[in-house]
This record gives sequence, C-alpha cells and structure tokens, in this order.
Amino acid sequence: MNNTTNTLNSIDIERIQEFLDSKERDDNLSRNTKDNIEPYVTYSNNNTISTNNVRNPPKNQFYRQLEIPNFDIELTGYFIGEKGKHFKRITNMAGVKYIWWDSNIKRIEIWGPERKLNLACNILKDHYTYILNRKNNV
Repeated sequence: MNNTTNTLNSIDIERIQEFLDSKERDDNLSRNTKDNIEPYVTYSNNNTISTNNVRNPPKNQFYRQLEIPNFDIELTGYFIGEKGKHFKRITNMAGVKYIWWDSNIKRIEIWGPERKLNLACNILKDHYTYILNRKNNV
C-alpha cells in the first residue's frame, strides 16, 4: 500500500541538500538553457526546454494540479524566475519531469513519478511563501 504524506522525510531533505550543494548541477543547468528564452518557460529532466509558452507535458507520467490560495498574480514572474530558473531548480530538486504554470486556470501543473508529486507541491508552496515574504518585507 502506498502511504504518501505531505511531509518531507530524511531522504528528501538529504536530496535537497545535495542539490543545493552541487555546483556541477548548476553548471549543467546553465549549459542547457538558451539566451533567448522567455521568462515563462518550462523545463523537464530530459534536458528539453519548451519555449514560446507552449505546453508540452511528458507522456505516461502522473499528473497533479497545485492551486495556491490567494495567489498574487503580480508575483508570477518572480515565482517562475528569469528564464524559468526557479521551475528548473524545483523540477530537479523534486525529481519530477515537468512543471507548468497555467495562466488560464491560475494553477501549477506537475508531471512526474507519483511518489515525487507531494515533494514538488511542498517545494512550490514553500517557494511561493518565500517570494511573498520577500515582497512584503521590501
């Protein structure tokens, strides 16, 4: 029986710390980006970048929508990051395949292994809280 919760376990925390400490991963991400990418871009773990704001999710993956209550639409660019850097980072940290902001429904769409979707949601929520707190403290 698959028992999933919305908490981070020690393996998840260790993986996040390893990612944050990894200079090699940062170098790989910067090699996989192009200079002319729009700020609203998606990234997947197979090193493909979707430009022109075209949704291109992977096939045969589990899917989840994340809605952040009272999402401040003015923070969307900061949330996604320049050239999609925050979504790229979170995609890799969580071990999912694809993250997309759907501006029509104001939700985040996540594709990847079922056991990683909760982690991705938690990281995205924490990231939004961080962005919101920075805005409020300026």
